[in-house]
Amino acid sequence: MVKVYSTGSQDLDILVGGGIPDRTTTILHSHPGSGAEVVAWSILYRGLKEGGEGVYFTSNQAPEDILEDITFFGWDADMYYNRTLHFIDAFTPRYREYTDEKIAPFKIFAHDLTAIDQIEHALFEEIKKTRGECRCVVDSLSFILQNNSPDMVCEFFDRMRMMAKRYGGSYVFILVDGMHDPKVETALLYLADNVVHFSRKVVGHHFTELFMNIYKFKKMVYNTKNVGYRIGKEGLLFDMKERIM
Repeated sequence: MVKVYSTGSQDLDILVGGGIPDRTTTILHSHPGSGAEVVAWSILYRGLKEGGEGVYFTSNQAPEDILEDITFFGWDADMYYNRTLHFIDAFTPRYREYTDEKIAPFKIFAHDLTAIDQIEHALFEEIKKTRGECRCVVDSLSFILQNNSPDMVCEFFDRMRMMAKRYGGSYVFILVDGMHDPKVETALLYLADNVVHFSRKVVGHHFTELFMNIYKFKKMVYNTKNVGYRIGKEGLLFDMKERIM
């Protein structure tokens, strides 16, 4: 029987066929503002609550800001910070480089955490410390693509797949839809075990509809239809009128 991890949402667990299979990589392929990071936070927080360990690579926000955003949805991840939740922070050193001339030592660190070999080393070192039920979030794969060659990023992602198979757990990557060469995005989606796409559709002048589509999910029987959702105080709330029969 396939071991699975809950996404933190009962409805999403149903849509993906029961949960996220152990030892797999998942790409959340999303339009900006579609809430993919909320799904990543939900997966992370549920894992922490169940006694797992979390590793979070952040490129666009400081860890404290991410924890504040997670708390907005009623998920108190702060209590796990630096205990079972560990951040790899590529944002703060870059921020300090541009805002504080006195922080010269951070400049090398900031540069290193844009280089894929340093990102990979930092991730692997933290993942190896976990007890086999790691919830790893890479936010974002798009940042890594911006700063490294596509071939190197694909090789990095493939090695992350091997890491997932060796150490176990769930590994979630956020990739911005339409930001990169379509061939590169397709290559990464091909390599991933699971792919969930999030999109936005503007209706009229003041209304935006949100849709999720599951492109593939390893070893699971999943819903292939577009599913509408909205972002609420409890995370993503799905329109569950249609389910797998």
